[in-house]
Amino acid sequence: IDFEINGNGDSEDSNEKNNIFLHELLKEIQDLQSDNFEEIEENNDDCYEEVSINYNRSYENKFKDPNATDDMRKYWSQRFRYFSRFDDGIKTDTQGLFSVTPESIAKYIAKTCSCDTIVDGFCGIGGNAIKFAMTCKHVIAIDIDPIKIKYAKHNAAIYNVADKIDFIVGDFFALCSSINADAVYLAPPWGGPKYSTLKEGKIKYIMKDTSYSSTGKDLVESGLKISKNIAVLLPKYANVNDLNIFPGIFHKLEYHYLNHKKKSSCMYGGSMFKKM
Repeated sequence: IDFEINGNGDSEDSNEKNNIFLHELLKEIQDLQSDNFEEIEENNDDCYEEVSINYNRSYENKFKDPNATDDMRKYWSQRFRYFSRFDDGIKTDTQGLFSVTPESIAKYIAKTCSCDTIVDGFCGIGGNAIKFAMTCKHVIAIDIDPIKIKYAKHNAAIYNVADKIDFIVGDFFALCSSINADAVYLAPPWGGPKYSTLKEGKIKYIMKDTSYSSTGKDLVESGLKISKNIAVLLPKYANVNDLNIFPGIFHKLEYHYLNHKKKSSCMYGGSMFKKM
């Protein structure tokens, strides 16, 4: 399935259905406000202002197509966790929806990675790049898919940060040797929604795989060409032993929790992150 989801539109539901939706939306907002992370408490007191109730159920109906998967319906139901301003006109496709980092986690990572210039090597539809633009002076956001870059630009404009981000359509592995920055953030492909059952979803495979590298260099080797300060977003089942996949590079592993459920992990390496 490949289609565009656009959160903008006028509600056509009856008052009764609107009330049902508002009840569901308030529940989602309450869930957002209970987001928490290891070693940090997130305050989501802006959620009520940022989440629009302008809603078009026809977009949700796309997920009721018999060919749609339960996975996609699950990600759609959590759309406000990915973008609190989803209904202000956020654009995505199915891959973008299941790949984007939840907004509260992206916000936390952005605080951790605060610096002058950061490179987001696999920016997708812009979830992390948007938050980086709120904590860094300059963001370089790269993706090989021109549609993803188109959506990322659009989404960054909704958050009023597009002027702080340089979007590049290109191959990260081919570009990395020509870019310098204070830090590099990498959220590589995990293999899709079923990543936990796939070879592509294994930590060592993600870190060491060169099959999708145009240069023969692996993910970390390529990232280090940009900066010694490197952060890699990984599946939730990463463990401290995985820090040794690249001896001497990474010194910290953290887990991200959303509603008391572990969602992802992140490895950090470089002097910038030793202050954490």
